[in-house]
Amino acid sequence: MLRKREITGQKFRSEQLRRLQRQQAVGRRAGQVAHDLGNMLGVIMGYTELALQSEATPAPLREDLRDVQKAAQHALELTGQLLISPDSRPAQGTTFTTCLPRAPGEATSPKSPVAATPGGSPDCATILLVEDEEAVLGLCRKFLARQCCTVLTAATVGQALELATTYPGPLHLLITDLVMPEMNGKELMEKISALRPGIKTIMMSGYSAEVINQQELLAAGVNFIGKPFAEREFNQLVRETLALGRDGGGLSGGLATSAAKGEGPHG
Repeated sequence: MLRKREITGQKFRSEQLRRLQRQQAVGRRAGQVAHDLGNMLGVIMGYTELALQSEATPAPLREDLRDVQKAAQHALELTGQLLISPDSRPAQGTTFTTCLPRAPGEATSPKSPVAATPGGSPDCATILLVEDEEAVLGLCRKFLARQCCTVLTAATVGQALELATTYPGPLHLLITDLVMPEMNGKELMEKISALRPGIKTIMMSGYSAEVINQQELLAAGVNFIGKPFAEREFNQLVRETLALGRDGGGLSGGLATSAAKGEGPHG
């Protein structure tokens, strides 16, 4: 009789564990879908913002575009209900933590932010932009191009490292997605900083600052911007970050001697 109770208890605990694991898997998948959908909604809102800023956009169309903005913002708020995170433990139940995405323009500040000074100008800066989502890459490139920056784009870590190694001129700023398939933005920043001493970095992500801090993905002293973001917010952060890199009116980010000799990154 005692043996039967032990077997029954073991079966119950095993089934409970499997149920919790399924809940965690569903939660992770829902979070990933919400993250990707948030990226696409950010692109919709970004291009809508650009169209509203254009003098060529007729007045009747502007009203339609504002309705698109409102609908996209509402969809973004709904998407936030799906955001990364269940904490399930046997015999203790499941706790769901909901991290809502920011509205464009809303301030956020993960730990150890750079104390930036408002103002400044890109001054023909050359920027390496790394983003594995093509639509987001295109939007950010357009934002930067409107500021007269020279923009080098990379959709993969390999492309970014190749550009950092072979581009003949200085690279003043690295703007990179924080979570990518090959390596995270922090690791990429470390490799590119070895190739380009003094280069400044901005990291961006659709995940909340709280989640990023928990995973320790953000390097101390690096500026962070959460997706989706407005053009004004994005370009202001770029100007502030570049202003921090000025030394006697110049910008750092030249090719390191070892890289110039063809040694390249290791590991």
